[in-house]
Amino acid sequence: MKQPHAPAGSTSPIALPPRETRFLRALDLIEDIGGSPGATGSTIFFVATELRRRWPELSRSDSRMELSEVPISRLNLIENTWIVSTYLRMRNAGLDVRIADTLEPGYINVCTSEALLRSPRSHEAFIVVAQGDRAMTWWADFLLVQSPAMATGRNTCLIDHWPQPNLVPRDPGRGATIERVGYVGYLEQLGEVFKKGGGGKMEDLGVEFVLRETPATWHDYSDLDLCLAIRDVSSCWIRTKPATKLTNAWLAGCPALLGPEPAYRYWGEPGVDYFEVATISDVARVLSTLRADADIYRRAVEIGRQKASLHNENSVLHQWAAVLGTTIQERFEEWRRTGNATARRFRCGVHRVTAPLVRKIFSVRARGVGRTITKMFGKT
Repeated sequence: MKQPHAPAGSTSPIALPPRETRFLRALDLIEDIGGSPGATGSTIFFVATELRRRWPELSRSDSRMELSEVPISRLNLIENTWIVSTYLRMRNAGLDVRIADTLEPGYINVCTSEALLRSPRSHEAFIVVAQGDRAMTWWADFLLVQSPAMATGRNTCLIDHWPQPNLVPRDPGRGATIERVGYVGYLEQLGEVFKKGGGGKMEDLGVEFVLRETPATWHDYSDLDLCLAIRDVSSCWIRTKPATKLTNAWLAGCPALLGPEPAYRYWGEPGVDYFEVATISDVARVLSTLRADADIYRRAVEIGRQKASLHNENSVLHQWAAVLGTTIQERFEEWRRTGNATARRFRCGVHRVTAPLVRKIFSVRARGVGRTITKMFGKT
């Protein structure tokens, strides 16, 4: 199987936190195999249940499509990002992967938890769930998670979310100027203190606050000096979130003001390669510090640039190839030798019945009871 090039800087001591003993990281697998994952030994199926409706270009076995041809607006759903875009990247790198709209019995299948629920023969397939920011899926044969807070378990691996496609970095000609602070993401997840009148308050600090709410604008950091991301969601949801806003900021050369989240603290170092804030007062403090000493800003950019090499497109492609070609292949062979079809059928049936309730409970906890009621019945 053809392999992608090894990620530059993958052994840099400044970039990779010490190897974990509590959980498996895809980045460690790259180091262990020296950047050459080797053949998987089995075709990998990426399962997108909405393939025929959302991706008719890929619904035939001989379909070909370049990721560069895909508008960013088509990659905003979990299945499109984790399943379809990963398939396109791996296939275009020459890896032995296929895409389908149903699970393929007897093979390794990569899917979302939603696809698992909709598949009547799931007990006959080896299932790798790309978890995303959803309620934990306990029935899958293997889980790929994006947050270290969710990475415990023998059959779980921490893997990076893909970076923002077609990312446009900050214009280096702006130097250490701090004039424009941008929020890149869905407005509903931005902290209320910044959303309601936040622009005016930020302007009181001598900066323009830029809201980039639509996916089509999330790639452009060229005119920003800092990016801010303070989520207004519950702790149970935050612990499922990836470090993407941090790693995108590193890749863009645009220092980040971020909330206290597990993934940020794990990969980054507050006060060094990003700045942890929770309130307008925190933002004011950081702005004052950066304006008083431009070297702190420049250092954050430089250290972020070094760390970014482990979270870029090439590195994430290697992470996928490594985990699919080593640990998951080992688990698959074990499953083929020892799998109990009757027990799996029972477990699958239990999961199909209970998962919708689990997802609903997670949704209520994630959004909060008040927001859930408002969403269901409207504002009172």
